[in-house]
Amino acid sequence: MKALRVPDGVLVGVTDFEDTLPAVKDPDEDAEGGRGLFLLSCLADELQTQPLLKGKCQRPRSRSRGR
Repeated sequence: MKALRVPDGVLVGVTDFEDTLPAVKDPDEDAEGGRGLFLLSCLADELQTQPLLKGKCQRPRSRSRGR
């Protein structure tokens, strides 16, 4: 998982190098990885997939903010 500060907030994404679309799963407590997509799914109503040359990047689509 990477997080970048941008002018209007923070851009967060999870990248993997598989060709298949990922499925959000409950994380394994003993695993060293595999929590990024789960965490993003908790922050957003839906995830956006951006294809890469090899693999893809999943990003949250922001929940609307009440102002």
